[in-house]
Amino acid sequence: MCGHCALKEKTTALLSGPDGGINPRLRPVYEALISGPRPQTTLYWFTRSTGPATLGAMARDELEISHATFDTLPADRTNTYLRDLLTALGVLPPFHAELERVSPWLEELLGTLPAGQSEVLARFARWQVLSRLRRQEQHGTLTHGAISAARATIVVTARFMNWLTEHGTDLADIEQGDLDRFAEEHRARALALRPFLAWCARTGLGGDLSAATRPTTQPAVTLSDEAGGRTSSCSCTTTRSASTPASPVSSSCSTPNPWPGFVACAPTRSPLTPSASPRPRSTPSPSSCRARSTASSAPT
Repeated sequence: MCGHCALKEKTTALLSGPDGGINPRLRPVYEALISGPRPQTTLYWFTRSTGPATLGAMARDELEISHATFDTLPADRTNTYLRDLLTALGVLPPFHAELERVSPWLEELLGTLPAGQSEVLARFARWQVLSRLRRQEQHGTLTHGAISAARATIVVTARFMNWLTEHGTDLADIEQGDLDRFAEEHRARALALRPFLAWCARTGLGGDLSAATRPTTQPAVTLSDEAGGRTSSCSCTTTRSASTPASPVSSSCSTPNPWPGFVACAPTRSPLTPSASPRPRSTPSPSSCRARSTASSAPT
């Protein structure tokens, strides 16, 4: 038996319903599977993946053919691929895949938290964060960045609540000093707490508090033009280790530098020293700019 004939036989058996015929709703899946350019690849998928078993259960009416069914299944690579396939073939209605995966991820996160923290975080995430994302989806303004920011907000909120528990502080009793200490220990995360703090203030779970902002101090640089060359108003010297050319430039200037790795004062350049010629830029070849397709021809 040739590969195409074997594939057609297995696909027919897999997608047949209780009446012995192919389930009408899964007819597009049948056509897509048997028309693939490499039947051996699809036959291999039949034996190595759990996706065909899910399709078979749907064909026999053991599982509902709906997005709700996938919400109850593990959010693994196989089920994600199968859901996307059914959506692309029109078997399932369109949906925002990245947004729909936030809810299972949230449930998994809530399962790792104590009951009190889980209840508060669930209310905040569903009523505030997810509802905002769904409004953006309805208006056609939802972006990958918005979903990533929402996830970050939820994660930071969970860590903040854990931090409160570790310090023996209840959410209703937090003060500005508590937020300042958390911001001091977790500088990169404090700003993501702003939506949660605003929600707490509106719902009466907390007071009118604000997350500490990042310092905006810039290095003080004073330059003057002398004899046609740019010279610094301070007499600092710069050094770079010859053995470590990639190490940052250091300065002997006494001016405090809030940005490690950068020199607060520019080194003096002699007006008699010609500037180094800029290195020519390499022109990318057309082949390096060619877009690559990320679609896989074989099932996952």
